[in-house]
Formats: sequence, C-alpha cells, structure tokens
Amino acid sequence: MKRAWIPALGMAGLCLTTGRLHAAGPGTLHFNNRVLVAGLDAPVYDVDCQTPLGSGFMAQLLAGPAPDRLAPVGYPVPFRDREGRGAGYVSSSEPVSVPTVPAGQVVYVQLQAWSQAPAHYEGPGQPAKIGRSKIFSVETGGDTGQVAGEAIAGFVEVELLPGYSMIGLSLIPPSSRVADLLAGMPDDTLLYLYHADGRGFTVNTLLGEWDRPDEEIRPGMACLVGNPTDDVYRLTFHGLVPVGELRRSLPAGWSLQALPLPYTGRLDADLHCPIRDLELIARWDAWPAELRFLAYNRGRWYHGGTTQGAEPPVLHPGEGFWIWKNAPEDWSIRFTPPP
Repeated sequence: MKRAWIPALGMAGLCLTTGRLHAAGPGTLHFNNRVLVAGLDAPVYDVDCQTPLGSGFMAQLLAGPAPDRLAPVGYPVPFRDREGRGAGYVSSSEPVSVPTVPAGQVVYVQLQAWSQAPAHYEGPGQPAKIGRSKIFSVETGGDTGQVAGEAIAGFVEVELLPGYSMIGLSLIPPSSRVADLLAGMPDDTLLYLYHADGRGFTVNTLLGEWDRPDEEIRPGMACLVGNPTDDVYRLTFHGLVPVGELRRSLPAGWSLQALPLPYTGRLDADLHCPIRDLELIARWDAWPAELRFLAYNRGRWYHGGTTQGAEPPVLHPGEGFWIWKNAPEDWSIRFTPPP
C-alpha cells in the first residue's frame, strides 16, 4: 500500500503533526489520519499544537493533478469528540475519488481544516479558525470512492443578533445534531424548532449542554434561535449543496421553511417557490424584532395593503421564512452543478 508523508501544517489558528496519507484504488485516496495497522497515527491539533481538534471542527481534502489545480474531493468530515480518545482524528473511513487523476498516477493533495463553531465577537472581521497544510504528493490507488463530481462542498455563515433570529439549513451537513450545528453558543440559548407534522414548536435549552443534544435540524428545516446576550454570534454551517431534483411538500396554512439551495435569489422567480394569489410570506426583521408580512395577488406583492415599499422577497442562504399556502403544493427545483 502506497503512503506519503504529510508535512507539518502551518495554519492560521491550527497546526497538524507530521503524519501519513495512504492511497487506495483507482483514482482514490483513503481520507483517514489514524490507521494503526498501516502505521498511520497523525492527530490534528489546535494553534497551541497541544490541544487535539474535536467536535466543532471539520476537515476536507483538496486534490488535483498539479499543485495549482486543487479542488475539494469527497465530503467534508467532522473531527471526533474533543473529550474522547478520538480527539484529533477525522471521522471518516471511506476512500475518496479524485476524478481528475487516474489510478496509479501522482496526485497533489492538501488538507484543509476549519472551525464550524460560531465566532463570538464584538464587531465584524473575526473569522473562524481555518488553515491548510503544505501541498504534498502521493500515488492514487484503486478502490471505489466518494465521487465529487455530483457533490459541491460549501458553507453558510449566519449572524445571530441579540434576541431572536430565524435561520434555515440549506446544506447537507455531516451531522444534523443540534449539539453539532449550534456548537459554541452561550448558556441560556433557546432553540424553537418547527415541525411540519402537526407538533408545532419544540423548545430546546442550552444550560451547559442542550436538553436534547441529538435533536436534528435537517436540510430544509428552519428554526428560531434566541441569543440571550448583548453580543453578536456567528454560526458557520458546512456541508454539501443538494443536487438533482429537489422537492418538498408545502402544507396548507402556515409553515416555517428554509431555502432548498444555499443561494441568494428572489423566492418566486429565482428559487421557483410556488406563490399563488392571496398567499403570504413572512420574514423576521431582527430590528425592530418583528415579522414583516408580504402578500401576493395578481402578479404583485403587497405590504400593509399597499404595493409601496413591497419589493418581491429576495432571500439569502441561512435565512428561514414563513409561508402561508391556501392549499398543499409541492415546491420543486432542479439543480445541476457546473461541469
């Protein structure tokens, strides 16, 4: 089995011990930094080079046929629990396909790691920890791996102002657990998660740990998050962009929704959300902390009974919104990634 040494990682806020990556089958690499039978044991550490990374951090391989032609391959994966014996190691065991490099050829590889925990800050400009290793090379092997051609990795940043924010999940995250997606929030944070099956809202409280840490925020779901402090918090959601035919059922009456794709656009014209006459959209304004209602009728949008100031709703990644439907209807949109 081919192996290559990973040089020490000089990252902005992270550091990586020298380790090894071992090759799998045709055009593939094994993405794992602990395989004892292969002599591989290379934990990843925080900026102090002593604290192993754990929950709240993600990793992904960049690979390509030349050092200046690297692209994300496979899926972003989380690090294992910081408090457990798995801290410092990626939670992955599957081979990763490199579509631009055939089997048995040299591939150039770089490891990227970043923090998905929200950055607590007094003002803008304080990014989450992120860094990349030096570029190294290894020969590809021949197993069947995760194919990146139909998977685009991305991230969405959401600011949580003091008080309540209405957010939505438009990516496919490695983990949908509340404890993972909302890692790093302060005590007394409240999560109001809406369920379209008739249960309405469930309330989840953070006091040291979440009441229900395994509760899930799945792609397409939206929720209310209560920030109990006077500071701004930032969440960074990482995951895969959904591809293909995306379809969901919008029930009659009110429902809380997220965008099907992490793209900014006009809800009806760009994102093809079905809006019929006398149906409503409600968006959350953090200041002055209230819902803003828009009504649609005969091709025009209305706010407060008038078209003045009633621009068509343009939504952004990470935003949740309410929609009133007079009757159930499917929301369908097709996304094909660029070649």
